[in-house]
Amino acid sequence: MVVRQLLALDEAGTLESVHVRIAAQTAGVSVRTVWRWLARARKGQSEPAYRG
Repeated sequence: MVVRQLLALDEAGTLESVHVRIAAQTAGVSVRTVWRWLARARKGQSEPAYRG
C-alpha cells in the first residue's frame, strides 16, 4: 500500500524524499529499502510483503 501511494506521487511528478522518509518511518524500514521497493514498482514488479 505504501509503495502504491509513492508510485502515484512519482507518476504525478510530486514525489519528494520527505515522502519516502515518512513511508520508511511508518513501515519501520530504512529509507534505502523504500527506494528499492519503489524501483521494483516502477519496473512493474509486485510490492513486497511487509513483515513487521
